[in-house]
Amino acid sequence: MAPDPGSDVPPPAIYSGWLTRPATGAVHRATISIGTNPTFEDGPQVHTEVYCHDTSDDLYGEHVALWFVARIRDTVRFASVDELLLAVEADVRRSEALLDSARGRRVLAAAAR
Repeated sequence: MAPDPGSDVPPPAIYSGWLTRPATGAVHRATISIGTNPTFEDGPQVHTEVYCHDTSDDLYGEHVALWFVARIRDTVRFASVDELLLAVEADVRRSEALLDSARGRRVLAAAAR
């Protein structure tokens, strides 16, 4: 994902949040990674990647908005892809719990307005 010019981007980390699709009105649970993908590359370029928990729709080229609920953890370099995949599974479980929390529901209500 590329942020809109001039928009605020949180610091590199893994986050829980909601992804809204203005064109369709759909809202999806999301786990968001902002960082340099340290397990795979050493470059300085910061990427934003979003895993939507509840859709497999192709969102490429679609304008979306992210609503951040909470920071889950720092981005880190893992020794192997298997370690990364285990961490991602834990991140998604933590994200689900945060989205189901009172704070998660408050952010969802704001996103729906």
